[in-house]
Amino acid sequence: TKYFFAWDVDVSCELKATNNTFPFVFASNTENKKVTKGIENLFHENFFSDDFYKTESKSDGGIHKSLDKKKFEENMLKIGKKEDYINFKPLFDFITQQVKSSTKKEVTHV
Repeated sequence: TKYFFAWDVDVSCELKATNNTFPFVFASNTENKKVTKGIENLFHENFFSDDFYKTESKSDGGIHKSLDKKKFEENMLKIGKKEDYINFKPLFDFITQQVKSSTKKEVTHV
């Protein structure tokens, strides 16, 4: 049995295959300038309208905006199409490759 663990684009530690567990790190989607970290980076930036951001007041009088990940997820489940997930394909290719090979154990960054 092989196990797979997928990491966001912003993982900063060194990962190695151990105990039949194979790590995979997604490559950064450099075309997405709005969300540069996290799994959301894999989507096209046109999905990240202001509707998906929470605005909070800061004690110094400023404001802080953060992505409402739950709201974003719910929207993608409603409107997402297969082609919107194209940047997830390398993970499936990696899994297929590992299932076919019993010797390859290095981390793949694509």
